[in-house]
Amino acid sequence: MRRIPAIIAAAMILLVGLIGIAISIMDLFGVNYRAVFNKSPDDVALLILALIATSLGVEYLAVRWRQTESLRQVAHNLESIEQRLSQSSPVRRLDGASAIYADGTRLVNSTTRRIRSVIVGEPNKAPMSFSQTVARRLRELNEAGAPARFDAVIVFNKDNFDIASLKRNTAEKLDAYATAGLSELVTLKAIGQETPLGFDILIIDQKHVHIAFPSMRGAHGLMAGLVFEDQPEVAQEFANWFDERVWPNGTLVV
Repeated sequence: MRRIPAIIAAAMILLVGLIGIAISIMDLFGVNYRAVFNKSPDDVALLILALIATSLGVEYLAVRWRQTESLRQVAHNLESIEQRLSQSSPVRRLDGASAIYADGTRLVNSTTRRIRSVIVGEPNKAPMSFSQTVARRLRELNEAGAPARFDAVIVFNKDNFDIASLKRNTAEKLDAYATAGLSELVTLKAIGQETPLGFDILIIDQKHVHIAFPSMRGAHGLMAGLVFEDQPEVAQEFANWFDERVWPNGTLVV
């Protein structure tokens, strides 16, 4: 259907060309084309002009129709995007470490496949209750025959820690996973930097993301956080970043 106006215009232009070729051949061989067409030269010229004008008009209408269809498609796409944005969960702000870890604990309880975590600065800043919640959720899934993983990377200050001291510093929390029989489902890596800069990040499956900002007093506390809940597109981007840029560069701790 979309090509019909263009086909009509092309047919008319072809007809004009054929008429012109026929007249030229007749004129070349001395044939009286006026008798053949039963028209005067002015009538033939008028017919050709009419065909040209009609073909141009049809082509113009075809172009305008295609433009209108394109605008309708753009409007449809914009409406679809607007609907998706209106249906998506807004970004939430959290103030203070207590609110951040409380909300993170809530989302941990929804995990079904993998928890990814980046901890910048002080490796032991999360409360023990958070680690216990992670251990409990992993144990539930493991007992149900659908084990999930917890993979964490600590970005630490090389002047204050080394791999051995990181193990000692996180021993209590690591013991919680070992006691629950989850050692094979929990992996801790570390990346040493002279001055660790960045945000604590928690990625639940490929569905939720927490971004926590360190306090002004240093990396020993968290000042505020942003939560992208039920936003798989955002979570997918962070998960890919973790898997491709962070995880391969970490040194194994346990």
